Amino acid sequence: MIVETVTSKRDTAWKRTVLITVFFLSGFASLLYQVSWQRLLTVYYGVSSVSVTLIVSVYLFGLGLGALLGGYLAERVERKILLYACIEAAIAAFGLGSPFLLDALGQQTAGSPYALAALYIFIFLSIPTFLMGTTLPLLTKICNAFYQNFARTLSTLYFVNTLGAAAGALIGSYVLISFGGLANAARIAAIINVTLAGLIFLTARNGTSADWKQQDDRPDIELKPVRMARRVAYMVVFCTGFLAIGYEFIWIRMLSVLVKDSPYAFASIIAEYLLGIAIGSYCLTKVLEKYQHLNRRELLLGMQCLISLYVLVSVGAYYYLTKYTAFSAISAASFGSPIHPGIGRPGSLELFPLIDIFVWPAVFLLVPTILMGASFPLISSLGAATGREGETVGKVYFVAVLGNVLGGFITGWVLLPYIKTEGTLMLFITAGMLFGLALQQRSMRITAIALIPLALVFLPRSGELYRAMHFPPGEGYTAYLEEGREGIVATYVRNRALTTYINGSAHGGRPGFDFYARATEAFGRVSKFNDALIIGYGTGSFVETALMADQLKSLTLVELNRSVIQNSMKVDVLRNMLIDPRVNLVIEDGRRYLLKTNQTFDVIMLDPLRSKTSGSNNLYSYEFFELLKGRLRPGGILVLWTDEFEVIPRTLASAFANVRYYTNSLLLASNQPFVSNPELRANVLEKFDDADRQKIFGIGQEFVGDQDYIKSHTATQVNRDWRPRSEYFIGLYLTNKFRGPPLPIR
Repeated sequence: MIVETVTSKRDTAWKRTVLITVFFLSGFASLLYQVSWQRLLTVYYGVSSVSVTLIVSVYLFGLGLGALLGGYLAERVERKILLYACIEAAIAAFGLGSPFLLDALGQQTAGSPYALAALYIFIFLSIPTFLMGTTLPLLTKICNAFYQNFARTLSTLYFVNTLGAAAGALIGSYVLISFGGLANAARIAAIINVTLAGLIFLTARNGTSADWKQQDDRPDIELKPVRMARRVAYMVVFCTGFLAIGYEFIWIRMLSVLVKDSPYAFASIIAEYLLGIAIGSYCLTKVLEKYQHLNRRELLLGMQCLISLYVLVSVGAYYYLTKYTAFSAISAASFGSPIHPGIGRPGSLELFPLIDIFVWPAVFLLVPTILMGASFPLISSLGAATGREGETVGKVYFVAVLGNVLGGFITGWVLLPYIKTEGTLMLFITAGMLFGLALQQRSMRITAIALIPLALVFLPRSGELYRAMHFPPGEGYTAYLEEGREGIVATYVRNRALTTYINGSAHGGRPGFDFYARATEAFGRVSKFNDALIIGYGTGSFVETALMADQLKSLTLVELNRSVIQNSMKVDVLRNMLIDPRVNLVIEDGRRYLLKTNQTFDVIMLDPLRSKTSGSNNLYSYEFFELLKGRLRPGGILVLWTDEFEVIPRTLASAFANVRYYTNSLLLASNQPFVSNPELRANVLEKFDDADRQKIFGIGQEFVGDQDYIKSHTATQVNRDWRPRSEYFIGLYLTNKFRGPPLPIR
């Protein structure tokens, strides 16, 4: 009998371990899906803040609805483990087919109005996210049969699942997508789900989860139950969900200025955010085990105050240290590097930009996310109904998701554009401190409220935080700064010199002699120049040069970031271009615009984001160049400046029959043989004064070779929508598969 009991305990322990391991890998696979699907959806529906917010909101809402259903099923289905296995199998089936489903949907609906785009995104994401959402409440019910302790069960599961998600964010971006592409990452996630489903089927072979019920040997930490009215608990979880996603928006915006907006920076931020959530959930169990009589209601309220206090101290300390001390050198090291992690050409490694995408998130968000991670299981346990663990988790998770969705919309679309980052921080810090009003100890209530006026004094004023983060190109510059939905734009002006930064990345400078040289060379290779399209305004050098052509009748300027235009209107030379009657300004994602219009152009000029910026591949892929071919008139040309000299030239040469490559980072492409039009080039050049014209001639605009030359000097790698090689540049850099020397650059 003793041997049989020991064997039964070992078998139960093994099954418990299997389920926890499965939930870790399930979290890993879920983040692979999220990263892959979110990135692929932007191909068809754009990378603007509107598109990204819609995608994230639909994803979260699906998870919330699934959690509601999962809670319902957890209390009513007997063979819960078998059901969990079926859910994993269904997710795997969808994951395997998702590349084909998304491609079919995207081909038919790309460029749709945002209202319809939201519907199409929901159609694609509703099924898998709904299934994913069911898993936490279902597994909570299953595993609580082992632990017999709701707080311990939920915090353990939340810990392992979120830890798996953090690992998925890092490994997915740094390894799987970098080396295998987006579709392969989704397929690997599906393979993981298939494997998990099979493992769970084997685990479930001995009957229902009720057959495995076994009291945990550890002491029960819920000796003194403390309850919170369920309505109050739901209000608290909604507010904490709202603040959590709002803080995430703020941290991503701040950190994008320091470590730029690359896919690796985003993955690192999300991974550390999730890691903090996981650690907090794990630590909650340890704290409650050690302090069994701790008032959990007071603990919950106190943690919300501590989140606000840490955000206040970390942001305020960063601002004052950067503005007034030698600490600014550390910020300058991050701000001054265009690539994070700092991998470039051989010999260009820099130590701090190599690791700062992990350092800065740890400084700003690790501590508050640890407190956030402890809050979710703690709130759930306070409002739990006895014997209905799965239902409780499902409802709490759903309410938290509603807070996330509303918090994302209001923070991104209202608070940040109108009261800016500093005002939003003040609002959130105040909201967190107000939780202290419900604390029992009078001294704690007074302390929490007293910190609100301290925040008013200590936090930087509107715009000052980003002025401290930016480092101007020299002394004597006048700074203009604009914050909007798409981020931060800073322009520095001194006499004729001008430099613009978009989310911390330098985007052109004036006078832009390099861009004048590229534009005038292009004008000498086109037969006519009546209608032009320019994607990306930068500092206006392409626009300025095009407007000098007497032939030009219409110039369509497509700019994603409204703040770029608003900030440019503050500078006379930039404003004069934008108010030219020939300029038709369109605030839109460049690819979405082309998908919505059938208009054709004599010249299309691209001056978009750097190739290593998140979402940049949408304007550098083979499929996008094919789209451009359909928008060029016969004999029209595409003008492309590039900061990447391996994949992008090869991709362009694969899409167009006629390509010219120059040492000045210039690529020209056309569907017909190039012509010579020295009259048009001379017409534009004569508008410059003699000194500027000589500088343009001195740029070194040397023709290197055509499409055949490019193909013979580069590997076969090209950018595809599903394989963004130049955007996820680590895989490209480390493999370094060239058939010959790279293309010469200036």
